[in-house]
Amino acid sequence: MGFNSHQSTRGLARVTGAFGLALAAFGLGVVSEGCLLINQEHCALNEGSCPEGLLCDECASGNNGCVAEPAAGCAYVASGTDSATTSGSETSNETTIGTTTSTPETTEPLPTDPTTDTSSGTTDETTTTTGTPSCDPQSPNVGCDDPDAPYCVGEDVCGTCDALADCVAVDPMTPACDAASGYCVECTATQSGACTNPNESICNPYTQQCDACFEHSQCASMACNIETGICFPASNVIWVKARQNCAGEDGSEENPYCSLAYAIEQHAEVNTPITFKLLHEDDAHRQTDSIIIDGDFRIAIVNGEEGGSPMPIISTLVTEDSALVVGTDAYVFIDGVRFHENPQEIAQPMIVLEGNSRLYIDRSQMTDNNSLAWAKQGELHIRRTTIAGNAEGVLVTGGTVDVENSFFSGNGNANNNVDQPPGTNKYAPLRVNGGGKVVVTHTTFVDNSSLFASVLDCIGASNLDNSRIRNSTLIGKIPLENNGNNMGCGSVIDAETNYMVAFPKVLTDIGLDDVFDGPAVGGVYRALARGELAGVATHKSEDPYMDFDGQGRPLNLDASDYAGADIP
Repeated sequence: MGFNSHQSTRGLARVTGAFGLALAAFGLGVVSEGCLLINQEHCALNEGSCPEGLLCDECASGNNGCVAEPAAGCAYVASGTDSATTSGSETSNETTIGTTTSTPETTEPLPTDPTTDTSSGTTDETTTTTGTPSCDPQSPNVGCDDPDAPYCVGEDVCGTCDALADCVAVDPMTPACDAASGYCVECTATQSGACTNPNESICNPYTQQCDACFEHSQCASMACNIETGICFPASNVIWVKARQNCAGEDGSEENPYCSLAYAIEQHAEVNTPITFKLLHEDDAHRQTDSIIIDGDFRIAIVNGEEGGSPMPIISTLVTEDSALVVGTDAYVFIDGVRFHENPQEIAQPMIVLEGNSRLYIDRSQMTDNNSLAWAKQGELHIRRTTIAGNAEGVLVTGGTVDVENSFFSGNGNANNNVDQPPGTNKYAPLRVNGGGKVVVTHTTFVDNSSLFASVLDCIGASNLDNSRIRNSTLIGKIPLENNGNNMGCGSVIDAETNYMVAFPKVLTDIGLDDVFDGPAVGGVYRALARGELAGVATHKSEDPYMDFDGQGRPLNLDASDYAGADIP
């Protein structure tokens, strides 16, 4: 498994002096544009004040530090108190599976903290305090206890990093000043000079530490080898654009190739990373040639349009083969592409994985296909992607399908009759057969159908020990999952961290006003702020930094979060 968008093993460890204390005691605000914020609403900064039934945890950042039960050694102790013993009442996030939704007892988690700042991290303001501190600017990280003014910036004057001559004086490992928080950090979006290690060449906007790439947009080439965390070279880029007149095509941005399959055939070399940037002429002009990548290739296929919109289309309208076959030892990375219209009469799935292959599909759409994807072997990673309106879903027989921050909505041919299967199509959104494995995190399933289940079908599965679905939203016709071959398909679904609702007939029979902020747009269901999805999910170290849109998730271990792909 590669770095992908999960937290690296370095986590949040590299913080020093007053910065480390402030993060532990007062909460870390994390935003997608690369800012670290000290949350002034944190209970530890407000005399331990929390809503009724909750206690102040100095180590927690979600919900302003207010939790049901503080972690060991983290309970807030008022100034002048020798010790405190606290215990919270037990709470439950259980959601009943049945014909109606239930309301979990929950509080607002970190992602909707009103103090979150999505600015670029620049400001002209500098905070200083005078009077009581006794400090020496030669030792800037000593003597200043105010989290709003953590450094000694003058004789007996405390302030933020803006007022320092250089953050290196605080710690050589944190040379950059984050103006938004006022703290010295390893790097920022505009100060990444410390990131000289080629294996950690980007500044992680969620931790403000040098890190391996885990998103394509972090690289100059707009392509990241997510397995290694190293950017594809910006010097090896080929341009492709399906269009009517292909005269003079040479793969340059000015004269791109028409066919992606032809461009790959002409330029891909074994063990040589190469990026193919797709441009979009219009919906009538698509990539329709079957693309077969077999062998030790490292290929990125990314959206070349400014801002990533519109999405170029890969289709199989004029071929009976799969649109993309990733064969033995090939590693393929796709970003911002629409796989669209694999028709009923075409027997092959849109995408096939074989051998020891890897396929990452990021920020893409998979819509209106008959048969979607088949992971015979290898690993299929689907991240921040919409899968909607397909007749059948993803089948894994010998490989692994890993899904995070994505939407499965309206897939299958629905059967609206009571006490009958959810749909008439063969495959559920996810079907596990043989020794296949599925790992799903922070994904939203709504109104999908199949002959056996509306979310997960395990008929024919031989080993489900390593499969799991957690921190997700599962809404569909009864049953959500089946238990084929007595394999315990339901055990894959973590009842504690998923929001689940099963209904007997049609989706309109139940009310979702307390779950989603309006109807779906393009297959995407937006979570309602402070709705029933809030606080259901629990963050673990392997969970993603961000949501479907790239908004930062809480990073503290066991922090509460929204179930599903979206944070309001």
